[in-house]
Amino acid sequence: MRYGVTKLGTSHPGLQRMKLELLSKVIGRELELIDTEVAVGPYSADILAKAAGQDDYKVIIENQLGKTDHDHLGKMITYAAGLGAKTLIWVSDRFCEEHRAALIGLIRILAKSWILRTGDTRLSHR
Repeated sequence: MRYGVTKLGTSHPGLQRMKLELLSKVIGRELELIDTEVAVGPYSADILAKAAGQDDYKVIIENQLGKTDHDHLGKMITYAAGLGAKTLIWVSDRFCEEHRAALIGLIRILAKSWILRTGDTRLSHR
């Protein structure tokens, strides 16, 4: 049986563990695999992990071959909200400056965010 190493080895459990060990070293926090291809509506998060010993500290790892794009940026936000992640890790060959800036901007914005639905008088504050 042949397994692809693309997308950080999401197709083989041994590769997943190796990649999580590498990412753990990079971010300075030990990660444990929860599952792969985790459904969030019609989408699937590549890897859902958690900080070692902290079941409530979820980490989304999104793998993208090639240059970053809006599709993956939007999916990461969707996965984070849908799975209650506290950390997002986006792995890609090449990052667009605009996508890097968007992630940094979101960190600033989310501290002061509001959710407004047209035609609704209720406001949700984060």
